[in-house]
Amino acid sequence: NLVRGLAITFPDRKIIIQTKPQFKNSALFPRFISDCLEGLTNIAYSSDSPYDLFFRARYAVSDPSSIAVEAIQFGVVTFVLDLPRLLTSSVFREYPGLMITNFDQVKDRIFEIEGGARKYPLEDLHEIVDMSGMIFFDRIRKDVGLPTKSKNIPLIA
Repeated sequence: NLVRGLAITFPDRKIIIQTKPQFKNSALFPRFISDCLEGLTNIAYSSDSPYDLFFRARYAVSDPSSIAVEAIQFGVVTFVLDLPRLLTSSVFREYPGLMITNFDQVKDRIFEIEGGARKYPLEDLHEIVDMSGMIFFDRIRKDVGLPTKSKNIPLIA
C-alpha cells in the first residue's frame, strides 16, 4: 500500500523498490514485486546497491536499519517505517518526524516539506548521523587508521 500509494500520489516521480538481497529468495518476493508494480508505470524494482540509489533519490523510506542512517548521511530525506508489531523497541522512535507507520504519514510529510510547512528534522538527528559530511566508509577507514578517500561535504552549516 505504501509503495503503490506513493506512485499514485506522485505520478510524475519514479518510485524505486529495493530490497535486501536475502528477500529475493523468499517465496513471497515475486508476488510482492508484482503487486507493487501492477498497472503502474512509475514504479520499478532495482537490485542496485542502496548507495547507488542514494544519488538518484530525493526521498527514501527504509526499514529500521543502518541503511536509513546512511541514506540521511548521503543527504536523502529519509523516513523509517515503524513496525511496532515486529519491533518492541527502536532507537529511531526517539526522533520525532523520522518514523512513519503508514502511507498517509509519509505522503503528508512530503507535501508539508515541499510546501514549506514542515522542515525535515536533520539538525535533531546529530546523535545518530555524522553531520560532518564524512561518509560511512571513510569514518571506518579513519577509525582503523587509514586515510579517507572522499571530500567531506557537511550536511548542515
